[in-house]
Amino acid sequence: MHLITLLTRAAYRLSSLTVVATLALWLCPGACNAAFLYATGRNDALVDSVAADGSFTLLKAGSPMSNVQGIAIDASGNVYVADSPNNSNDKVVKITPAGVATTFAAFNTRVSPTELVFDTEGNLFVATQHDHSIRKITPGGTISTFTSSNLLNRPFGLAFDAAGDLYAASFGNNTVVKVSPDGTQSLFATGSFNNPNGLAFNTSGDLFVSYFSTQRIDRITPAGTVSRFYSGSPLTGNTMGLAIDVSDNVYVGTGGNQIVRIAPDGSSATVFSTMSNMEATQGGVQSLALSSPAVVVPEPATYAMGLAGLACGGYSMWRRRKRA
Repeated sequence: MHLITLLTRAAYRLSSLTVVATLALWLCPGACNAAFLYATGRNDALVDSVAADGSFTLLKAGSPMSNVQGIAIDASGNVYVADSPNNSNDKVVKITPAGVATTFAAFNTRVSPTELVFDTEGNLFVATQHDHSIRKITPGGTISTFTSSNLLNRPFGLAFDAAGDLYAASFGNNTVVKVSPDGTQSLFATGSFNNPNGLAFNTSGDLFVSYFSTQRIDRITPAGTVSRFYSGSPLTGNTMGLAIDVSDNVYVGTGGNQIVRIAPDGSSATVFSTMSNMEATQGGVQSLALSSPAVVVPEPATYAMGLAGLACGGYSMWRRRKRA
């Protein structure tokens, strides 16, 4: 069989898959408006749903929330936010996809919960700044202290690696701490950090860090080597929450009420969304979480591939009929 025939058949099969995905998007444009990211406003009581085109809608505002911080999404698409009103009512609030909010777990004391993250078992881990700890909340809402030590000083961002180790941004110590599944802590990385805030892993196992007091994002290898990933425009104000999609695009919440998207190689950055309803507090976009499951809507180039696939498929069918 000639090489050209093999290539034609392979291209036809591959392009057919692309065509199916493209036609599905054409026939179901509402998919483009589905939740892609969720975002919280700093020092605010609102949660936004952000679509893949950057447009946003209000998911929930007000009671039972008063000062939301971190955000996480469970396997069923429910949204969880840390609510810290700086009194004895610190809690975690659960919001259904329909926007119904209830208290999921109450600390009944001041702990100043910040970031949230789920493990693979459905347990929710919460960084608490006031007592320099990380709490564990079972799916049933039972709270316990997972780990606490001098290595953690006002912990903020949390992220799990593929091996199940938990990483915490120690805001006050300017370090990143690694916590094993049994709660044992060790220093993972330090450097010219300036209030590390958000944490997120890419598909290669590199850990990305945002800094509350600096407009830059760093990348840390699994061995703990720190390098500059991106800085400068359009990052404005504080850089806060981080999220990384399945294509390794990095999303950053900023004090300029924007979400910035950075290319996987750090070569460029664009404003992905401007959250105008967060401007009242001038606090910015505090925290980000990808929807579950996170689906990346194709770029315009993918639609072009779909058209090319249609042409290739049509040509292949024409060749077959001609031979017949």
